[in-house]
Amino acid sequence: VTANVDWTADADQDWVSVDPQTGNGNAKVKATVAANETADARTAKVTVKADKLTKTLTITQEGKKSEDPGEDPGEDPKPEPTVAWGMMGCFVDNLWSTDVPMTQEGEWIVAKGAQFTELTFKIRGNGSWDDATNIGVAPGAERGVVNGKVAVVTAEYSKANLGGDAADIKLNGEPGTYDVYFSFENLEVYVMEEGYKPGEKEPQNPDPVEITYTVVGTLNNINWNNAAPEGLMTAEGDYYVARNVPFVTAATLYGGADQIEFKIVETGTWTGYGRVEEAVNPVNTEIALQMGGDNIMVTGAEGPYDVYFDKTNLKVWVMAPGYKPGETPSEPVEPVEPVTEGVIWENDGTVGAATWSGSPYRFSIEGGDSLNECVAEIPAAVWAGMKIAPFSVNVQPAPEATWWQIRVLDGWWTNNDESGASDININTPGLVDNGNGTYTFVVDLTTNPELSTLIDTQHLLFAGDGFIINKIYFGEPEAPQQPETPEANALNVQWLFTADAMTAYADNFGTTAGVASKEAGDGGMYVQANAAGEGKISYVQVDKTELDVDGKATRITGGTGHPYVTGIWPGDYWLFEATDGTEYAAGTAVNISYITRTSKTGHKYWRLEYLDGEEWKPAMETTAYTLNEQEFTYNIAMFDDGKTNVEVNATVTLSVATKDVKFRMLCVANGQSSNESYVEAPNGGTCRIAGDETTSPVIKVVK
Repeated sequence: VTANVDWTADADQDWVSVDPQTGNGNAKVKATVAANETADARTAKVTVKADKLTKTLTITQEGKKSEDPGEDPGEDPKPEPTVAWGMMGCFVDNLWSTDVPMTQEGEWIVAKGAQFTELTFKIRGNGSWDDATNIGVAPGAERGVVNGKVAVVTAEYSKANLGGDAADIKLNGEPGTYDVYFSFENLEVYVMEEGYKPGEKEPQNPDPVEITYTVVGTLNNINWNNAAPEGLMTAEGDYYVARNVPFVTAATLYGGADQIEFKIVETGTWTGYGRVEEAVNPVNTEIALQMGGDNIMVTGAEGPYDVYFDKTNLKVWVMAPGYKPGETPSEPVEPVEPVTEGVIWENDGTVGAATWSGSPYRFSIEGGDSLNECVAEIPAAVWAGMKIAPFSVNVQPAPEATWWQIRVLDGWWTNNDESGASDININTPGLVDNGNGTYTFVVDLTTNPELSTLIDTQHLLFAGDGFIINKIYFGEPEAPQQPETPEANALNVQWLFTADAMTAYADNFGTTAGVASKEAGDGGMYVQANAAGEGKISYVQVDKTELDVDGKATRITGGTGHPYVTGIWPGDYWLFEATDGTEYAAGTAVNISYITRTSKTGHKYWRLEYLDGEEWKPAMETTAYTLNEQEFTYNIAMFDDGKTNVEVNATVTLSVATKDVKFRMLCVANGQSSNESYVEAPNGGTCRIAGDETTSPVIKVVK
């Protein structure tokens, strides 16, 4: 038995004993049978139950052989192994969660009255995805039609002969109730109008389902979202094209490899195309694809690219913006009018999310003596201006800085070009004290003849041992006003979630054993700010008196000090509050930062909001989505592996004066993190506010 919950095992016949009969987690269970003293064969079933899941083991025992040779008819033929067939797919109240059973009716294996929300499904034997009884269609097969024959294959055959797993069975047609007929012997499936058998009704001829394709993968702030509009492709001639796809590396997005990774999928599904060969390809090159292949891996600078997909010939290109397959970015381009005066870029106060004219602009800001670096990919018109006119940079603060450097890079975060030449050191500029906590230095590229060898790089590295860039501008150096900073007593609320610190708050938030409650509200439980300021974090739930039949709704303080909950339901939310009673004026900018995650069976989609006067407003940009026929907007999507944290960092500006500085993370949809399957009732899935000394929650005024 493989399980992560309590389970029981029982036999329905007294000649079978089971040991052990209960357990939690993985275990070996022995079923022992007594000798059959009768001449008749007999059958028993051992049933294992865990929550709402049930699995059975059938035991068949032959009868006792006659001792009279004259009466012995010879050995009975061994019984043919039986297969319990079922369907998994898009069914009402059963979205890819449990098998819809099928039964033998003559030559057919049949499921009658199957209620489809979408004509997408697979067939499998014995509740297993074993390749021999995993039934789908050949990769890349056309959609079938209602009342028509659909040729299917086993996954075993598909992998051996077609290079990929058996794909989902998909039909053109309206959702509804149908009878499904399956022949394992002939490997064919019919989805029939109710009451009709195969051959009794003409195949329907519906309008084809319009299929769109999406680029999914390591997109900036979009982690493998197969419905994100940033990756949506449109048909252009012989290609499907997605323009300005904001690629970053897997290392940047979630600590993976230092490469861009993606696939092409049917929008909103995981049916799609991946690489043929396990190779890492440079941008602007042709890459061969196959249905169901692994992640496509590409090396190149982070930033926007145009992705071209040739479905007919199964090829894909990741091209520099404005270029088509076969063109090279080194070809001459139209000259640009240099920009030589005015503000090039100005920090809006959210350093980690800054942008430079729509191009990536990345920061890594550390304290103390740590190295601070930021790399900018500069628009062509700005770069042309930098090569013919000095520009100025305003930074803050810099009292402790001992060195400054600007370099022109021959690539994105690289140290050498193909010839082995090092990046060009421009200078180590001296700082001009502006007298208001900021400093200015002037950069003059025209004094560096070496730049002729790197004339088209358009990348600058700013480096030093303690700074934040406030503004970059052409023209006479100005004395910028010092950015507004909070007063010494301004809002700054911090929590510390560790095993050592939890002794101060564990009993006030569910204890380490957990406290179950079905009542609406926060249950009077919260975590008081214990690192700085005055504030509290609580979990507010909807009324679960009738919903939570299994008593799953609990609040718990984990062994790592993280507060977490189970029994989640849409409408529940984590509430972050500052409780110092200070009134903050309209125009005050407040920042919240923390990390969070759910287990695989926890809920995937949440929305961070803040209280502005009497109205809850989104604290970050939202995305519209439909799941399980429910439309909603979200700005936090949990990772599907159950262990990767989502980093939340949002700054909002209050439009009215208030003493109630509050944020909430609201559960907005009923789908699991691992596969978005519908959650029928509150379950044991978790959601936690994670973190430790450097990542525990913080609420602070930033302006």
